[in-house]
Amino acid sequence: MKREPLNVKINKKKRKRERMLKLRMLLTAVVICFVAVTYMNNSNKTEAQNCVKYEITTVSKGDTLWSIAKTYAKNEDVRRVMYDIECMNNINNGVIVEGQTLKIPSKYCVD
Repeated sequence: MKREPLNVKINKKKRKRERMLKLRMLLTAVVICFVAVTYMNNSNKTEAQNCVKYEITTVSKGDTLWSIAKTYAKNEDVRRVMYDIECMNNINNGVIVEGQTLKIPSKYCVD
């Protein structure tokens, strides 16, 4: 059995460490890019939501999200109006209750 010279073993270990270091640096860069993109997307949504003008309406007895959206839909798809109202009011399950106030995006309101 032939033994490798000591300097060859050291070079192999050194190359392996360098490869691992490069891999760690690459993974770190990918994670940083992912976090940055995620943060920018979330901050843009927050800014957009803060800039949206709205009108307030109060839910009456017998109102549903569909009926309110249909009132404001005009030529829009009622489902789109419902979605916008849900997003603006942080409604996740479509349930609204009498007396609740809802923000209606101004693009659906009559001037």
